[in-house]
Amino acid sequence: MTDQLNYNIDTKKIAFLSRISLPDEESETMSAKFTSILGAFQTIQGVEVKSAHELQKARVRDDLRLDVAHTSLGEGGALDNAPQAFKGHFRVPAVL
Repeated sequence: MTDQLNYNIDTKKIAFLSRISLPDEESETMSAKFTSILGAFQTIQGVEVKSAHELQKARVRDDLRLDVAHTSLGEGGALDNAPQAFKGHFRVPAVL
């Protein structure tokens, strides 16, 4: 079906608007590719969809936990679980 389509595609203008360089030898190839793409869209437009069933809407889930303020661990509680602590801070290996 795409062989029958004859679009007048200005590949140089498309390349200019896309800000890409398009050598003259690739212009014909790109024109054929654009024609193939437009032919695929024309095929899609020809599909009859009036008898198709409407898609069901997705259910919205609202199962997130409430955003409620709680007491924090505090400095002592956090450092109790630290592998190493030094003067109220986490002690970690130096990363260079």
